[in-house]
Amino acid sequence: MSAIYTILVFSLLGASYSYFIYPIILLLIKHKKAGNIEFSVEAITSAESENDHALPFITLIITAFNEESSIKNKIINTLETDYPTDNREVLVASDGSTDKTNQYVKEFADQGVRLIEVLERKGKENAQLAAIQEARGDILIFSDVATQIPKEAIRRIVTTFSNQQIGALSSEDRFITEQGEIAGEGAYVKYEMWLRRLEARVKSLVGLSGSFFACRKIICEHWDIKVPSDFNTALNCVSQGYIAISHP
Repeated sequence: MSAIYTILVFSLLGASYSYFIYPIILLLIKHKKAGNIEFSVEAITSAESENDHALPFITLIITAFNEESSIKNKIINTLETDYPTDNREVLVASDGSTDKTNQYVKEFADQGVRLIEVLERKGKENAQLAAIQEARGDILIFSDVATQIPKEAIRRIVTTFSNQQIGALSSEDRFITEQGEIAGEGAYVKYEMWLRRLEARVKSLVGLSGSFFACRKIICEHWDIKVPSDFNTALNCVSQGYIAISHP
């Protein structure tokens, strides 16, 4: 019984640390700064640029597998974002799709959308790698087909990279209904978004939102297709001396 009791105690301590003790530690750690940006909503969103010529060339990467019912709407949503068309390209990495996904993507070729066709399906990270190898932008923005991007989001994300210490940005998840209204978010989602904001304050975000995140292309030099890209990108930031933050 003593062994079982010991295991139970350590299990409870482990769970308590993850959900209660860890956030308290983050709250107690003093805020840190990167350059002139303090990690707060106000500071991050204040870095807006009205000069299109100062905006860098970027690559938006969409990963898809058999998304014929949604891929057109996703591409249209991406093209409608408020970022100069001359400063961007859109790559759709099709992970061995067998439906009409590839055909529909090609219909947008004259609008700067390129199909990156991966013939052998090896997963999302492998498809992303194929797109990275073709990308011309210094900043890469990844999103899933189901993710709808607010019109102003790309410009805000890119201008935040003017801080040279920031290597990656994670979105904050919001769930919407078919009617376009923000749906009620579960307690865990709210907790996770709150935890990311705390981690960003101390320059230690350890995981990004896999459905929508951005990073410098240099961060992707060591892209491990066996590790979830949202986690691997955060690790690569640390290994290269950059930081990853949560962007509201």
